[in-house]
Amino acid sequence: MALNNARVESLKDIIDRPTRCISYPKKDGKPVYTSEFFGENVFHLHQIAKALPKPA
Repeated sequence: MALNNARVESLKDIIDRPTRCISYPKKDGKPVYTSEFFGENVFHLHQIAKALPKPA
């Protein structure tokens, strides 16, 4: 029965947990589409080509 009590207690903890507040990026007070900032801080192929040594 101890296992069942632990399970019930953990479920109560999950239910009582406060919800997360997510702030979305905004531009001039309007929400920005995900497509506008998706992949912004990513190492792209063009940057990889510049970083790698040139073939001999």
